[in-house]
Amino acid sequence: MKKITRRQFLKKSSTALAAASLGSSGFLLKGCRAKKDFDLIVKGGTVFDGLGNEAIVADIGIKENLIQKIGKIPAAQGKSVIEAEGLTVCPGFIDVHEHTDTGLLVNPKAESAIRQGTTTLVSGNCGSSPFPLAKETYEELKTILKEEYDLDLTWDDIAGFYSRLEEQGMALNYSSLVGHGEIRGKAMGFNDRPPTQAEMEKMKSLVEENIREGALGLSSGLEYSPGSYAQPDEIIELCRVVAGLNGVYATHMRDEGDFLLESLDEAIDVARKTGVSVEISHFKIAYPRNWTKVDEALARVEEAKKEGISIFCDRYPYIAGSTGLSFYFPLWARQGTTEEFLARLQDSKLESKLRAHVVEQEIKLGSWDKVVIASVSTAENRQFEGKSVLQGAMELKKDPFSFMRDLLIQEKNRVGMVTFIMKEENLVKILGHPLVGVGSDGSAIAPYTPPPLRDLSSSLGQVCSGGEDCSYGRNAKKNDFYPR
Repeated sequence: MKKITRRQFLKKSSTALAAASLGSSGFLLKGCRAKKDFDLIVKGGTVFDGLGNEAIVADIGIKENLIQKIGKIPAAQGKSVIEAEGLTVCPGFIDVHEHTDTGLLVNPKAESAIRQGTTTLVSGNCGSSPFPLAKETYEELKTILKEEYDLDLTWDDIAGFYSRLEEQGMALNYSSLVGHGEIRGKAMGFNDRPPTQAEMEKMKSLVEENIREGALGLSSGLEYSPGSYAQPDEIIELCRVVAGLNGVYATHMRDEGDFLLESLDEAIDVARKTGVSVEISHFKIAYPRNWTKVDEALARVEEAKKEGISIFCDRYPYIAGSTGLSFYFPLWARQGTTEEFLARLQDSKLESKLRAHVVEQEIKLGSWDKVVIASVSTAENRQFEGKSVLQGAMELKKDPFSFMRDLLIQEKNRVGMVTFIMKEENLVKILGHPLVGVGSDGSAIAPYTPPPLRDLSSSLGQVCSGGEDCSYGRNAKKNDFYPR
């Protein structure tokens, strides 16, 4: 037998083994097959990386739900390929201010968000969240969810609500602030009074508990009850807790029209005194007589940033606001429960005072054709959806006050509205500012499901529209901003 070296043996044996294995599989006859390195390749799109860099035309390789490569990737390396030439590819959008909340239990696919590229929701805004629930709120929400959606209320805290979402599943990422309105209601009820020391400590404890359980921070709705009853010192005390836990304070300010600049100063002062990161919710200039304040308002935000305050704003891309129709009724009438509010609407002794307030709101608006009924809860009044208050009143041969009052009574205060109070040029200026991000201020919906609750504040609570009946104090003047 001819002797061979170890190196020659290994070379011959490996060549033979390779030939045998390839030949037996027919691979040599079929040619080389590329390794499938990726589950999905997105080919040829204009890629924005989300980090502020210039867009590039590139391929994206995804494996096990993670982006593994951005660059030039042969299509043969992907199990699936999406041709994206001429299209834009970017990370999913974050809706930094929205109100879906319980709507995800009705529509977990969240199509209106997903189909626009939104993959993360930041909810629990404007002082309202579906947790923690006071006894009165729990009972009312339980009734509404059952009547509107045939859903059972199975939680009263953040852990229970998050568990319910996880059990059901959803098509996107969900995060939430905890609402100051719910914190206050849980600790001390819904009437206009300052907290006792014990109630203040209870609120601080609830804020800490909810942030530790997963809330991003605290939101306030200082135009809504019961949030509007809180004095600045109350908010400051709670925000010290938020800041200590590295949370965010998002505020629907006390006023976004006549007292806009004063309200902005209050929000900035909270951040200055506590070190909390503050977000000004849906930064807007409401009503024509206030539209010229836009430059001064933005300047105050910029000055706060230069001072070292962590400040940011969000804004929706349209010139109308949306909330409950009760917005245009005075705060004193909206204390307590929904039943108490409706009783005041039906009290003939209060009618002249209520009418006087509504007349003042019309002066700010210019006309009730600027307010459109967006949603009602009964089939009887569905005919008014999409019509202005002025149209509805004319159809029923009523004055606008009577039309709104009667509609709120019939619908048990479940009337959503859209109010056109802003200026397009201001909108463009605000959205173009580097300290402003985009939030829908809406809710994820689908055409085959009932519309979700706007939020707890419009369904269960009342709204303060500013002016002499807001929480600045009765008969407040512009130079007499701070309260009673």
